[in-house]
Amino acid sequence: MDTNYIKTQHAKGNLLPFFLLIFSTVILLPICLFSFFNFPQSDDWAYAVYAKLNTFIMANYGYYSYINGRYLSTFIMLTFNPLCYLSFNGFKFTVLVFVLLTAVGYKTLFQVIFNQESRIKLWLISFFFTSIFISSMPSIAEGFFWLSGTATYQTAHILLLLLISRFLTIKDQINIKNAFII
Repeated sequence: MDTNYIKTQHAKGNLLPFFLLIFSTVILLPICLFSFFNFPQSDDWAYAVYAKLNTFIMANYGYYSYINGRYLSTFIMLTFNPLCYLSFNGFKFTVLVFVLLTAVGYKTLFQVIFNQESRIKLWLISFFFTSIFISSMPSIAEGFFWLSGTATYQTAHILLLLLISRFLTIKDQINIKNAFII
């Protein structure tokens, strides 16, 4: 693997990798820095208190049946919410984790599409598309800095990227008989 990929491409006159790196840094660096100033909202605390007052199964059942009806995001909020484990500092890293998971989702997709490309090029493309996705969001605060919104919308986006990657991987194996199983 060429570790000096950007330098060698720049020396050849190909500025596209350099542009991708600069654009991604300009978009993603402020978000990563702002994540350290992220503060939990009221419903983030409510999930944590509800999780502490009930058993895991009862908390999931109660939220799903009586409060919001979102099963997967409720499970994520009650399982991976750092406030449930009394980790206020861990809450600040959730933005970084979801930005990185979004980039991993794009890398997985592009790895299937461009299967012969180098890892550095795939990471550059994935961070570029993550930057484009973030810059085109209607509300970055609701998409990344509000944990309930992140658990609901970003998880679905990441899982969609992984699902498309999986479908592209097995597309040649699908026939009419097993298409309904998928």
